[in-house]
Amino acid sequence: MLELPPTVRIPREDETPPDKSVRERLKKYTTANIVEGYSLSKNLKTSDSPLFDFYAEINVNNSRLWNLVSNLASLFPENLSLIFGYDSDHLFYGNYREKHSILTEIEPFKRELVQDGFMEWGLIYHDENRLVEIFVKGPKYLQCWGDNLQAFLEIIETFGLNEIPNLEFIDEYPKVIESLWHMDNSVYQTSELIEKLKEKNCG
Repeated sequence: MLELPPTVRIPREDETPPDKSVRERLKKYTTANIVEGYSLSKNLKTSDSPLFDFYAEINVNNSRLWNLVSNLASLFPENLSLIFGYDSDHLFYGNYREKHSILTEIEPFKRELVQDGFMEWGLIYHDENRLVEIFVKGPKYLQCWGDNLQAFLEIIETFGLNEIPNLEFIDEYPKVIESLWHMDNSVYQTSELIEKLKEKNCG
């Protein structure tokens, strides 16, 4: 089973509503295919959608998430934008800046970025001809859009990740997300982190 962040867990029975379908879904979690690996859709570039050629979703053990994102950053051109927020419907888009500078600036916050289940974030490059994006969902699995499949696969293979048939993600099951700050008040609260990232990236 996948190593989740400490803030994300399956609910206890007394934390679920008295709903038969929810209880049944919870029982199925014990045999869920939530493991390290990825699912892949490729050959997506068409006249109607010319910006990216593949889309992948990736499960990786939480202790390896930061290193994977750092390596996948090589798929981007030298300038990109940091995106971040509480969820994909309420995101802030940073100014386009040099890739190394952005990664260096956010590294001090890497614990919050890889463990705070209320925080979603990623990297994006988007112009009229190209879309490259890595996005870390709240429960800390990855979504990736890109146009260099071979380079993507080479990076993924160095992490020993395989394409897994019928791969599942924690979002597909009932889950509880707890506050990282309540576990360790030396970290930034989600709202504080968002404000700090806005100061550095959205000026």
